[in-house]
Amino acid sequence: MPPQPREGPMRIFLIFIAFVLNFAGMALADSPVPERRVILHRDMDFPGGDLQSIFDTSIDVCESACLNQPQCTAFTYNSRSAACFLKAGVGEEKVPYEGAFSGEIVRESPRVAEASVARAEALDFLYETDIAAAIERARRLPHEFFAGGWNLGDLLGYAREAEADANVIAAMRYMAAAAVISGADTAWAEYARLANAAAFATSDYGEKRELFQTALDASVAAYLRAESGGGAVNALSEMAVALENLDRGRSAISALRLAQATRPRDDTGAALDRLVGLYGFRVTETQVASDAAVPSICATFSEPLVEAGVDYAPFVQSDVSGLAVAARGSQLCVEGVEHGTRYAMTLRAGLPAASGEALAKPVQLSLYVRDRTPSVHFPGQAYVLPAGPDAGLPVVAVNATELDLTLSRLSDRNLVRVYDEGWFGRPLSQWDVSWFNDSLAEPIW
Repeated sequence: MPPQPREGPMRIFLIFIAFVLNFAGMALADSPVPERRVILHRDMDFPGGDLQSIFDTSIDVCESACLNQPQCTAFTYNSRSAACFLKAGVGEEKVPYEGAFSGEIVRESPRVAEASVARAEALDFLYETDIAAAIERARRLPHEFFAGGWNLGDLLGYAREAEADANVIAAMRYMAAAAVISGADTAWAEYARLANAAAFATSDYGEKRELFQTALDASVAAYLRAESGGGAVNALSEMAVALENLDRGRSAISALRLAQATRPRDDTGAALDRLVGLYGFRVTETQVASDAAVPSICATFSEPLVEAGVDYAPFVQSDVSGLAVAARGSQLCVEGVEHGTRYAMTLRAGLPAASGEALAKPVQLSLYVRDRTPSVHFPGQAYVLPAGPDAGLPVVAVNATELDLTLSRLSDRNLVRVYDEGWFGRPLSQWDVSWFNDSLAEPIW
């Protein structure tokens, strides 16, 4: 049985120590995946093979000095004396020494390093800081998990066992150590998956955000190192999960679109459809203005449409001729419809938004324009009666054949109050009428 990792602040069978490194950020014009990386051993000395000694220094300076010298393949840093020893090789003998940190330099595949430039460019939906954070995490991880001396197969097995025991945090840490040793996209993608799973498992908001950020960094690192289409899709899928839960749903959509463009899969396609339905350019509601004298049908979108220069008529398909299409803000309205008629129409895929997004799939609409609701109103200022014995009130009625009228009288004092409080010239609800007659007026007819 492997040693069992303990819960706690990164205390597992691998001893976790975080060094605060002050690396300069790598410009994206350079390869995001360096051709040389380090695996660190804790409390271990690599004797012999010295190339150069540097005194009164730090471990980050020691590591950088070795990485920048092609002939340097290892180093030992003595934390007791702040001394660095660059080495031309690692002998078979490794000597335990408390306070020593020794690093093996591992060469990445030149093909992976070269391809990572194009892969970084493909992640144009991310911030530059996202790429920089993934690069920094890959540099920092060997200082968080001293994986030197551990067997990759054992680490992968421990991760599987921990996950099977529902100890997702421990599984994530084992996989992080595996990523340090192998440097492979598969290990980085699994690290991202387990970080996402750990985030879902905790109820602590701060910890949840931190774990999703870890998953984002790891998934970006995995994508930059992907050597196959399948590996790229796995990385992008975990990236989308992290982005959505970091409140970046639109970027999550872009990640899955890139995944589908790389290698279409049913699971990523279904996930993409779900995200578009939640965060993408889409129809959010429909409205039928059936009470207007000139009725219309409107679809409201999740974001504004193009204000000018786009003819939206070709994007609205209907068997009915003579309809007019107009875009106003976030609404696309169809005019020329008639009361008492049902209309079936399709909003075609590709319908553009002002942001450059487009409708991903056709949207079928079936809407009924009902007859206008019965209503009555007095036109203009009909409440001012003309002088004379035959004064009358003109009435405009819509879909009404009978009227139930009541005539109420106001005192001069209440007339001023009614005018000041804005009761003139507007319809009254049933409650308003009841209160009006009880408090202000006297029904006389």
